[in-house]
Amino acid sequence: MLNAKSLAETLNGREYLNEITREESRAAHDAGLVVVTGYSDDGVTICGAIVDEIGAWNGAKFIVCPDGILPDFDQLCDRRDEAEMEKYFRNKVLARKIEAVWSPSDPDASWLIKTDIPHETFDIMRGGELFCRGIVFAISELRKGA
Repeated sequence: MLNAKSLAETLNGREYLNEITREESRAAHDAGLVVVTGYSDDGVTICGAIVDEIGAWNGAKFIVCPDGILPDFDQLCDRRDEAEMEKYFRNKVLARKIEAVWSPSDPDASWLIKTDIPHETFDIMRGGELFCRGIVFAISELRKGA
């Protein structure tokens, strides 16, 4: 049975741009797992049970919920879509923050992904150097609430 720990162990030590295969991403989706890694010098990639990309020049903070990335409240207000607002408030109580730290001092890497969601970590390498410390977590952890 695929879980966060076993997937993180599988991904640990992979090379940048070969972090996860399509088959592994599908298996993560089917198992309800989310994988988050830094990408290039300005992005974050999310795959598995949530699929998205976040612009992250100099790092980023974003909020995940069981339905994916929680949208910006101000933009929702501008659209005045009642159904989307209801969905936002349902998801907000389950939402948790993830921070993508660009060029952290500890560890010495390009990216460090941090969160208070229970998770496992793994290291992505680039030319023998640590490029990113990524995370894997179960989407069910979000359903437990903050």
